[in-house]
Amino acid sequence: SGVAHEQDFLIDNVSNTLQVARDDAAVGKRMFIFLGLPGGLLAAFLAAYTASILASTQRREQANLRIRGAHRGHLLRMLGYRTLALAGTGSVVGAAIGLLSVMAILGPATLFSTSLGALAVSALISVGVGMVTTALALYLPGRRSLRREISQERSEVMLSAAPAGGRRRPSRSTRSRR
Repeated sequence: SGVAHEQDFLIDNVSNTLQVARDDAAVGKRMFIFLGLPGGLLAAFLAAYTASILASTQRREQANLRIRGAHRGHLLRMLGYRTLALAGTGSVVGAAIGLLSVMAILGPATLFSTSLGALAVSALISVGVGMVTTALALYLPGRRSLRREISQERSEVMLSAAPAGGRRRPSRSTRSRR
C-alpha cells in the first residue's frame, strides 16, 4: 500500500544481500570445520608419536617404582595427573597461540569486534578438543604399559642398567699377556 515504484527493487536488493551474507557465513563455518579436522588429526598423531617415544622411559620409571613397592593404583593416579597436566597446559598454550595468530592475521580490531561470548565459546571448544585429543594420546599408551608384568619390567630395567662397579672378567688378550 505504501511502496513506490522504485522502492520494491531496493527492498528486494537488501534482502538478497543479507541472504548472500548468511550463505557465505554458513560456507565459512563448514570450511572452518573441514580445515580444522585435519589439524586436529595431525595434533593427535603428533601427540601419539611423542607418547610412543617417551613410552620406554616411562616403562623404566614404572618398573623402578613397582620394584620399590608402588602398586597399580599409585601408578594410575600418577599417569592421570601427568596426563591432565600435560593436556591442560598444551591446550591452553595452543589456544593462546591460536588467538595471537588470528590477531596477527586479521588484526585486533577485527577479532575483538565479535562478541565476547562467541570468543569464549570458541576458546572453550578449542581447549576442550585439545585436552581430549592429547589426553587420549598420552593416557592410552601409558595405561597399556601398566598392564605389563613386573617380571618383564625387571628384565627391562636390568638390560638398561649399567654395571654397578662389579669386577669384569679379563679379555683373552689380557690373559695371554700375563
